[in-house]
Amino acid sequence: MPLGPPIVISGVFRVAFEWFNATNGQKAVNVMCFENGAGTVSGLFSALNSNVTAGMWRSVNLQFAITSLKILPLDGVSPTTPESPTGAQWKTNFGVDNGYETQNAAIVSLRTAFRGPQARGRVYLPATDEAFSNAGAFDATAQASMQTAWTNFVAAMSASGYVLCVASRKHLTFHQVTTVQVEGLMATQRRRQQRLRRT
Repeated sequence: MPLGPPIVISGVFRVAFEWFNATNGQKAVNVMCFENGAGTVSGLFSALNSNVTAGMWRSVNLQFAITSLKILPLDGVSPTTPESPTGAQWKTNFGVDNGYETQNAAIVSLRTAFRGPQARGRVYLPATDEAFSNAGAFDATAQASMQTAWTNFVAAMSASGYVLCVASRKHLTFHQVTTVQVEGLMATQRRRQQRLRRT
């Protein structure tokens, strides 16, 4: 089956955050986009490495860490560049392993100044530790902590020149994220059965 034309959204970078559980080999992926018309892959990686904090991932079971970033400029010609992040900021700051359900996800909603599905986004953080899930509700203390961390991350990335955005592959547009919301209810993502897989 022939491939379609490349996705071109000028000035936008697609970043795949790749999670890995070294104990059992399970993997998961989160995707976010960032806009900077004069940006570079190395500049974006540097900004992410400086501004990501462990508090953003508090819900994720401590067996998981982000071990790889795949950065793709959506200019239609540049290749994907793999980067290997290091440091304590790339995994949870919660130090107890209570187990996790494969499909359970904490949701971070990405909101813009525009309406419609092309202007909204969600990050489904994988492998929620059992300590934070109670009958489908997300622990309020962890939610508040993560809310602060994500709000600070969006502001810090914007100050670095790389603005978190929602990019639409269908409409070939992007909208800058104005607010983030860590939701109070857990989500079940069916695709995680395939993405949280053993190697």
